[in-house]
Amino acid sequence: MKYLDNDFKKIIFCPMCNEDKTDFLYEISTGGSDDFEGEEFQRTVKVLKCKKCGFVFSNEILSESGNSKFWKNYSSRCHENNEEAIRKRNDMYRIEYEFISQFLAKESLRVLDVGCGEGGFLDCFVGAKRQGVELGEEAALKASSKYKVYQGEFPAIDFEEKFDLVIFRGSLQYFDEPKKYLVKANEILNNGGLLYITSTPNAEGFCAKLFKEYFSFAVCAVAGNGFSPYVLTNFLQELNFELCAEKYFYESTPYCNIQEDVKKVTMAIEKRERGEKIEFRSPAFWGNMMSLVYRKKS
Repeated sequence: MKYLDNDFKKIIFCPMCNEDKTDFLYEISTGGSDDFEGEEFQRTVKVLKCKKCGFVFSNEILSESGNSKFWKNYSSRCHENNEEAIRKRNDMYRIEYEFISQFLAKESLRVLDVGCGEGGFLDCFVGAKRQGVELGEEAALKASSKYKVYQGEFPAIDFEEKFDLVIFRGSLQYFDEPKKYLVKANEILNNGGLLYITSTPNAEGFCAKLFKEYFSFAVCAVAGNGFSPYVLTNFLQELNFELCAEKYFYESTPYCNIQEDVKKVTMAIEKRERGEKIEFRSPAFWGNMMSLVYRKKS
C-alpha cells in the first residue's frame, strides 16, 4: 500500500490540552513498529511533549484516508501469520482479563471493546453482553460473526444503550483526537461503570525515555499518542472518574526474559552514557505497558 501526502495531517496543538508549547523528544521514520511490514510507508515525524500537561504526541499523524488504508487489511497483514504471536496475544488476553474480572459484577454485565479487532479479548467475557467498535473493515467483519460490532469512529457512533465496562485495549494510542474518545466513553458508561485502559504503552516508562525512537512502542505517525498514568488520571478526574487500580505487567507475561532484557537495557544505558546512538529495539521490561482501571463516580 502506498501512502501519499494527503494521507497525513499536521498536529500543532497538544491533543489533550490544546497547548502549543512543547519540548522536542526525537524524530522517528516510518511507523516505528513491525506493523508496517509490507507497507510502502516512508515518513519522518517529530515527537513532542506538551509543556503544560505532559502528553507526548507526534506532529504528524495519519489522516482519514491514511487510516482507511492502514487499518483496512491490518488483521490479515499483522495478526494472522505468526502462530507464536497469536499464542502470546491469547496469553495476554487471559492475564488482562483476570486483572479486570476482580472488579466486575458477574450478572447482566454489558461490555464494549473499542478497537476490538477480531473480538479476541471479548471472547474472555463469557456470560456478558458483548459489543465492539472497530475501524478496520476486515477485522470488523470477522468480529461481527460473534458480536454486535460498530464499524467506524467511536465518538461518532450513536449507541442504543449504556455499558458497565468500556475497554481500550492496545487502541488508545492510535486514535485521532483521543480526548473525544475518553469523553465518549464517559457518556456511554453507567454510573459506577468501569473504564479499562490496558496494553497501552507508557510514555513515562523507563524504556520509553531511554530508547526514545527505538522504544518498541514509540510514538510515531500511526500510534500518535503517548499516554502516561499521570496524563490519563488528571484528565479522567475532570470527567469524575477515580483510579481504582493500576498494573504494569511484565514478569507474568509471555514476553518476559529477565536476563536477556536486563542485558539489552544495560547496553542501552552504557551507549547513552558514552553519547552513542542506540540502534536496537527495546525489550519487554518493567513499566513498558500499563493497565489502568477507572470507575465512573455516581
